[in-house]
Amino acid sequence: MTSEQLSVACVGLGRIGAGIAQSVQRAGHRLIVFNRSAQKMQPLVASGARKAQSPRDAAAQAGIVITCLMGDESVLENLVGENGILAGLRPGAIHIGTSTVTPKATTQFAKLHADHGSHYLAATFAGHPEHAAPGSS
Repeated sequence: MTSEQLSVACVGLGRIGAGIAQSVQRAGHRLIVFNRSAQKMQPLVASGARKAQSPRDAAAQAGIVITCLMGDESVLENLVGENGILAGLRPGAIHIGTSTVTPKATTQFAKLHADHGSHYLAATFAGHPEHAAPGSS
């Protein structure tokens, strides 16, 4: 195991996403955050996270991107387009999707990443939001 600090971006900072981001930060990794509602980024930025301007900006600063969004359409909107994750994600980087999405969407996201040269891991969060921050789910 290397002592190299990972750069992890968290996109989507609702109750679960914010808890996941807190766990990343507590583990000592460099944290980059993005949420469409800027006020949800403030507590994490105040404790040392970097504030991204878009999903693209967040992905450009990280080797791992974790999304915690509201389903198929929300993930797709944050993934593609001029300011989407894929526009900033380096080849070989990893996108961990914790959203509850359909199998069809999971296949679509994996193909988009494969075509881009990056990796998609579907890791749907299971548990209550309060389980995200302690890292117990």
